[in-house]
Amino acid sequence: MKPAKGLKVKDITLGSGPATKVGDDVLVEFECHLNRGDLLYSSKEQGAVKLRIGQRNTVIGIEQGVIGMRIGGTRDVRVPAHLAHMEQRFFPNLSTDSMLRYSLRLRSIDNATQII
Repeated sequence: MKPAKGLKVKDITLGSGPATKVGDDVLVEFECHLNRGDLLYSSKEQGAVKLRIGQRNTVIGIEQGVIGMRIGGTRDVRVPAHLAHMEQRFFPNLSTDSMLRYSLRLRSIDNATQII
């Protein structure tokens, strides 16, 4: 899966074990902030999110941001406004020119031996 144009991904902590790839089922915790720092949403409220990478059933910042992560790893993902279509559906008051910042933490990969 080719990264979306304009998406910026920065590793904070590398983690360990195998790297995630398209088709993996993963469990990820995340926070979504507006670029100026205001918290928009946190998975702490509902718990970590399960997703299958490549199915495009979640926001682009999470799905593409988690590719290549290792268990226990953390990443900062910046999503430009032109890629934030799904977030705008969930948050109708979100400005169409809002840049978003995701903080991701990979908890597990299906069939991996380690869970954090």
